[in-house]
Amino acid sequence: MNFFDDDVLGQLDLNELEIMRERAHHFLSRVQCQVELKNSAARPLSRFTFQESGFAFYAEKVEGGVLINPALPPNFSNRDISTRPSEELERWSCRPYIETREVPSGTRYIVSCLDGGAWDRPTDWGSFASINDALVFISERC
Repeated sequence: MNFFDDDVLGQLDLNELEIMRERAHHFLSRVQCQVELKNSAARPLSRFTFQESGFAFYAEKVEGGVLINPALPPNFSNRDISTRPSEELERWSCRPYIETREVPSGTRYIVSCLDGGAWDRPTDWGSFASINDALVFISERC
């Protein structure tokens, strides 16, 4: 039986279709999470699940509800928003995150967010000298 066949789907009642849609949505979200993990560099990451959305993410850590050095989807920093998969948009839209960068003067904390401020990439919200400064900025902006 091919569940993607219109004849098969047409035989299901509304409740069965709603259940199938919810399960498919959950499955695609889990697939997206694994795509992000496989796309990340070989570095130790932990799994974090956010209570409000139920979404799971992989990152080095979470502070103040913000992902630090998360596993990101392929081409995340250079993909037109209109071509992003709906699962990616649902998971990442308006979810700020922090990436650390080592520079000669120490560590910089780069805050970005897929907020629609740029059509082809997450918006750069700023670079901070401390993680606390970055987290304060995020809490004031969100």
